[in-house]
Amino acid sequence: MREVVLTLKAIISPKQNETNIEIVINKENDYSIENHSKSDDEVIDINESLILSNSQYQHVQNRLPILNMRIDMNKSLVISNSQNQNSVQNYLSNKLYQSNESSDNIIDNINNKIVDELIKYVIKKHNGGVTFDQIKQFINQQILNLNQAIENLTKWLLKNQTKSQYIYFLGLFYYYGIGVEENSIKAFKLFLKVSEDNYSIAQVYLAKCYNDGYGTECNKKLAFNWYKKSVENGSIIGQFYLGYCYELGIGTHNDEKIAVYWYKKSS
Repeated sequence: MREVVLTLKAIISPKQNETNIEIVINKENDYSIENHSKSDDEVIDINESLILSNSQYQHVQNRLPILNMRIDMNKSLVISNSQNQNSVQNYLSNKLYQSNESSDNIIDNINNKIVDELIKYVIKKHNGGVTFDQIKQFINQQILNLNQAIENLTKWLLKNQTKSQYIYFLGLFYYYGIGVEENSIKAFKLFLKVSEDNYSIAQVYLAKCYNDGYGTECNKKLAFNWYKKSVENGSIIGQFYLGYCYELGIGTHNDEKIAVYWYKKSS
């Protein structure tokens, strides 16, 4: 057990206790977002389910064979940019031809589909091991590949704040400054609102806000509690951060055995 803990500490620096909690990725096999962003292979299809490629890289497994923590960083969405644009255009044309629905309503429906897929995408990326500071780049790249104006998606979100996932996603926009000016207080309030409704990914972000003192006072105990609640509501990435809290004693007692349990479960 001691060997496992020493391995963990070699991967995850204790200095991160007072700053951001981030997943540490094998530098030798690090997934390059910049290079990946140059290709247009990773695009969201708004009319079909997300298509994942077969390429899988086991970065953490290489560094943590005992825990068998498999974080597949390179599962990408396979739809070309031109195919996606044609998909949007064909969808719009067919809807206009087949019904009397106004073009505004059709565009509204398209924005709805895009937002829904982006939310699924963010959750999958987090569960696959993508860190908080990488998510903004992934979202921006997806919106760029879809050839959509961020402002239009932001306006749609502002008008549709009745469901938990849309409240959370608007908070995400404020958190990262996507389409709006970054606003830590608004982001925190939106995350808190839906966290109280047990929306697990919002609870993960709320926990991070408390851990970092982002939009609120730093409170490690509340950070731990919200990570724990996210796990109770089925969050995989929440399991990893809960293990991290136990490993470094963030908001709770230090318990290396429990830390290993949650790290392994999150794999």
